[in-house]
Amino acid sequence: MVSLRAPCETAVKYILPSVRSIVANHLYKRHGFSQLEIARLMGVSQSTVSRYVNNERGLYAQAVEKIPGLEQKLEEVTRYITNGVAREQEKPLICILCEYIRQKSPDFFKQAKFYTSQAKTF
Repeated sequence: MVSLRAPCETAVKYILPSVRSIVANHLYKRHGFSQLEIARLMGVSQSTVSRYVNNERGLYAQAVEKIPGLEQKLEEVTRYITNGVAREQEKPLICILCEYIRQKSPDFFKQAKFYTSQAKTF
């Protein structure tokens, strides 16, 4: 069956919230940033950060975290964010992470469809 769905559509639905959740948790738990600071850095509301930190959003974060080498890539992105370099990047950091995930785990998108049948929707 032919699909007219672009990889970015699936990424926005499954990867983006999960990656944001992982990054927010990274900044909050490992680097001691407040939820408000994280919200300002990430361009989301403090309420959204709270939901990420309390695992109410980014339902596929555990699946995304299992991708080989992602931990190092997240540390790199976290350094960009904490050092204020994120805005100087030619490509948005989220795109860098998404491309990495798609390269290292091309079957993730197929797996994400499996997860959706079992996950709660908000």
